[in-house]
Amino acid sequence: MNIEPFEQPWQWVAADVNRSNTVSAYDIWLLRQLLLGEIAELREIGSYRFVDARYTFPFPFPLEDPLPETVEFYWDPSNPKPIAFQLAALKMGDVDGTSVHSFQSTLPAASLTLTAPVAFLAQGETTDLVLHVGETADYMGLQTAMRFNPAQLQVESVASGSLPNMSSDNFSTHRRGILTFSWFDVFPQTIHQEDALLVIRVKALQPMELSTALQFDEMVLPAEAYDASEHVLPLTLQFQEKSGKIAVISGEKSVFLNNDTDGDLFNTSRSPAEW
Repeated sequence: MNIEPFEQPWQWVAADVNRSNTVSAYDIWLLRQLLLGEIAELREIGSYRFVDARYTFPFPFPLEDPLPETVEFYWDPSNPKPIAFQLAALKMGDVDGTSVHSFQSTLPAASLTLTAPVAFLAQGETTDLVLHVGETADYMGLQTAMRFNPAQLQVESVASGSLPNMSSDNFSTHRRGILTFSWFDVFPQTIHQEDALLVIRVKALQPMELSTALQFDEMVLPAEAYDASEHVLPLTLQFQEKSGKIAVISGEKSVFLNNDTDGDLFNTSRSPAEW
């Protein structure tokens, strides 16, 4: 797209997720399909490519020649000395080098809250769940996976909100009990609190309070936003009602808060599946 040109040759390798030796919009499409769960893997390539660390990429087209993904050496059994060589591990799709390679990470101090109205549904009742941002600001991307029990709740449709360059390609219900959503723009976009991000039409298969039926699933897709400075902001989900009572959904736990002067904590232990 030539919006932010690559500066390092390994970025070209990471972006070529269909192993065509070119980088195009099709690679972007494949990565989005993978994020949303429409495809389970990149068929043409694995999660990593390993390249001889001594290799010098051709300029100005790093993918012009075949990559040296093997290292040949001669081992003399009569003189068994240790053989040392280095391979560079390139994570596919990780063009900015931010992939987390371990289970240890430091969470940023800032976060972003998505808000939705509290809704009590009778069996067979249908409602539109409208998601908003809790703070007006400039954002470059949002992504999350929301888990629900398909025996309790049915997602009938998902409509795009007022976000620019957004379509049905930005969300998926391909996996049973999972709604995935991913949006980004090459330029920061101002998103207002009143802007609808998504409109999710759901039907209750049994009586329920909607905030107990939905939660983020970080194992499927990290719930996070990206601000104008490309900082990562973890997402939380709040269901709000006029009385001021708030249900905060973050990861696997829900916390009910009384948003009045005493700030009493209603519940801190039960997950949505236990209500």
